[in-house]
Amino acid sequence: MKEMLNLLFLCGGRRVELLRRFRAALNAHGGGRLVVTDTIRHSASSFVADRCHIVPPCSDVDGFAAAIAHICRTEEISAIIPLRCAAIRALPVIRRHVATPIICGHDRSISICTDKLATAAYLAARSIPTPKVVSRPTPEDLPLFLRPRHGEGGAAGRLITTPSMLMEALAQDDAVFTRYVRGREFSVDCYWDLSHRLVGMIPRERLKVRAGEVERSVTRHAAVLTNACRDICRNLEVVGPCTIQAIESAGVYYVTEVNLRFGGGVTLSIQAGLHAPEWLVAELRGESACPTMRPRWGLAMARYDDEFYFMDTEGDI
Repeated sequence: MKEMLNLLFLCGGRRVELLRRFRAALNAHGGGRLVVTDTIRHSASSFVADRCHIVPPCSDVDGFAAAIAHICRTEEISAIIPLRCAAIRALPVIRRHVATPIICGHDRSISICTDKLATAAYLAARSIPTPKVVSRPTPEDLPLFLRPRHGEGGAAGRLITTPSMLMEALAQDDAVFTRYVRGREFSVDCYWDLSHRLVGMIPRERLKVRAGEVERSVTRHAAVLTNACRDICRNLEVVGPCTIQAIESAGVYYVTEVNLRFGGGVTLSIQAGLHAPEWLVAELRGESACPTMRPRWGLAMARYDDEFYFMDTEGDI
């Protein structure tokens, strides 16, 4: 009988539904435990995981890496799955501390995908449409779109339309300015197996976004976009999940971000046929899996907030 799998999710946060999908996959393949990390005791994911470890913030790379190494030893972790870009930036250091498989891209892909300037240069070099970076913006360049160079999610991005907004934005050390592209927003959820073979990808249109995370979304068939994403991921030697952001304007898809992790709205793609949790669990257990994905186009999702209730006996929420 094979041993159970123990999966460690870095920065569990609010990813409750994704963890539930992994729970179902573990139950279907011999069982196992879900372990998450966070910087607070009562994150939402801690209520659906088997164990939550409090760790230093990802910005404290050495402290964070040492904590992950300790968790891997004490919890007998089978694989590490990062859920935030901040954790992904720390992976090259974590890899020096642990031999545990990390489900993410290699160090080269991490250096490209966690840096907006490096991502833009990579895409441009491969002739993949992407909003042009404006290195020394002036009022004549307006409107512009600002993203933090090393940020994640859309909450910190904003449209710059006036000279006063530009002056304020120029004071940010990590600001990256690009030409503003107006259009429909897309996310493409991709999954590559542990041998870097594409298993499947599903584009979904972002119909409504709140605080940088998708609230309503629908799967769309977009061959031009998926072909570009296949090229991006193949050259980056992606392993595991990848979520690519793009904007469609006048029939052209402009890629804006490449995230080496499960996107916030990936559960829609999972429901639509991208059964990544099950595929990963099966592969980690050494089971042969050659899935045939049959995407459900036009499947929509509406997200909502839910609650967990608990007694705050220590006053440290």
